Amino acid sequence: MVLAHLLHSQEESLKLDDLVKKYLGRKMIPIKDLIGEKKSDQITFDHVDPETAMKYGAEDAEATATLYDKLESELKDLEEVGKWYREIEMPLTLLIEEMEDKGVQVDPNILKKQSKEVQGLIDAARKELFELAGREFNPNSPKQLATLLFDERGVPETRNRTTKQEVLEDLARSGEPLAEKVIEYRQLTKLKSTYLDALPDLIKEGDERVHTSYNTTVANTGRISSSNPNLQNIPVRSDLGRRVREAFVAAEGRRFIAADYSQIELRVLAHYSKDPGFQKAFQEGLDIHAFTASEIFDVPADQVDKDMRRKAKEINFGLNYGMSSFGLASRLNISRGEARDYMDRYFERYPKIKSYFDDTLEAAERDGYVTTIVGRRVEVPRPRSRTGREARAAINAPIQGSASDILKKAMVDVRRQISERDLEAAMVLTVHDEIILEAPEDELEEVRDFLEPTMTGAIELDVPIEVDVRVGRSWA
Repeated sequence: MVLAHLLHSQEESLKLDDLVKKYLGRKMIPIKDLIGEKKSDQITFDHVDPETAMKYGAEDAEATATLYDKLESELKDLEEVGKWYREIEMPLTLLIEEMEDKGVQVDPNILKKQSKEVQGLIDAARKELFELAGREFNPNSPKQLATLLFDERGVPETRNRTTKQEVLEDLARSGEPLAEKVIEYRQLTKLKSTYLDALPDLIKEGDERVHTSYNTTVANTGRISSSNPNLQNIPVRSDLGRRVREAFVAAEGRRFIAADYSQIELRVLAHYSKDPGFQKAFQEGLDIHAFTASEIFDVPADQVDKDMRRKAKEINFGLNYGMSSFGLASRLNISRGEARDYMDRYFERYPKIKSYFDDTLEAAERDGYVTTIVGRRVEVPRPRSRTGREARAAINAPIQGSASDILKKAMVDVRRQISERDLEAAMVLTVHDEIILEAPEDELEEVRDFLEPTMTGAIELDVPIEVDVRVGRSWA
């Protein structure tokens, strides 16, 4: 599965049956032939005839080995990818298994307390919504919300009268208070139901820990995701997210050491583009958003205000994801003309970033894939235009994919350091660009000493890599 995803990142299915059919041209014995078709009538595997079960198991083992040989042969012409597979992806698979098995301690009492407090916030938000609307309605009903916004409040109708999240965010930025309050209400209710109320049921009896499942073969770019629970969806750097993270606590006599890559995707962009202006900000340790604001708005750095920096931040991250002038205008609540003007100024100041984006799109159009910093191919749909969804995906894929490569390499290197030093410290979480370890208090200093240099030196860029390290009793 890992090798198939590494070689063909857009593989429709990574199920053994489907891969065998595609690459070996044969059909395997369906499990339903053994246990039954209808779910209500299915038997457990221990009730399957031994000879039939043996044949099924033997076929599974033989097909896996044959499939591996078939896929492994493709690595002969991809030396860098083969090296990455053997030295990083396979050790990472074992590390992920360790992390899932160990889990992380979660305090149900903190969850209960936070759930009660958030319910109070939900009740207050609902009351404010009804006051703004002048009547009661169901904030979770798209139909009722559309009637309220478009018919009663005179908000210009969207296509199909949709009230999806992006529409509400646009309306909130344009000053519609009802949309802003609905967003807040939905965030609160989702946080409560998805995490504060659901996490207690996921705590394993006996060890009082939650054992999330990590996925390394889901995201096309190779980025690690998680499920049951999905840790990636916990709001980052917000009070709401803090309420959830506060319940993730280190075991008695231990502490968490969290290390988070700082602006890693923008640093990768600086590396790839070779733009001297963009690289300068990182090489001199400057605030990249304030630096960009100074360039775009043509003012001295000490005259950049909060609004300028906010706009520059949206531009830095937005263009890194291939955002169009329409998208930028929506994000900044400005006209498309103003957005185009900002983009023109951005690319005038950072011309090599524009060249890099153009070269990336040409490669995607020509090859159907882009390449990460370690030579790993990320398959992308060939862009049909320079501003569409495929173009945005192609522009960001090598950036996000390379950031993922750096994190994976760091995880394997950190795990190796722990093993070589014979420490009890263990990696327990990874979310976005962050690694969280749990260590005995008498190991904290040693772990901290090697953690930062190991992560910053995982893969060398043309600009410095920075890591923010924190030590605490909880993940908050």
